[in-house]
Amino acid sequence: MTAAEALRAVCDAWEVGDPDAAAGLFGPDGVYEDPLYPEPLTGPDPIRAGLADGMGAIEDCRVTLDPVLEDGDRVLAVGFFASRLRRAVRLSVRDPRRDPRREDRPAVRVFRHASARPLTRRVAPPGPAHRQFV
Repeated sequence: MTAAEALRAVCDAWEVGDPDAAAGLFGPDGVYEDPLYPEPLTGPDPIRAGLADGMGAIEDCRVTLDPVLEDGDRVLAVGFFASRLRRAVRLSVRDPRRDPRREDRPAVRVFRHASARPLTRRVAPPGPAHRQFV
């Protein structure tokens, strides 16, 4: 699987709300980092558990990536993430821009597929109905 295919597969898992599919893309030392999570998730079981609540709370999720630039085992993509809340739920989502642990660094989403080097995307501030990845 190429880096671009791995990134697309993670996005596909979000679109269908399948934390098992997302977790299955990572080896025991694979790391999923998201600025909306307090800590990176390492290994398939923690990744599955960490994504289950978020994926379960949304529906009609669509992730578009354009352009996608790949160089060996690295990929950079500009993307758009849109979804609706499935039901009235209370989510405790920390704004990464206001997280004191992240004051000195930008919000970054990093995927490390199996033992490959990390893949990084900078994240723009969340909008009212979507998040745009830049």
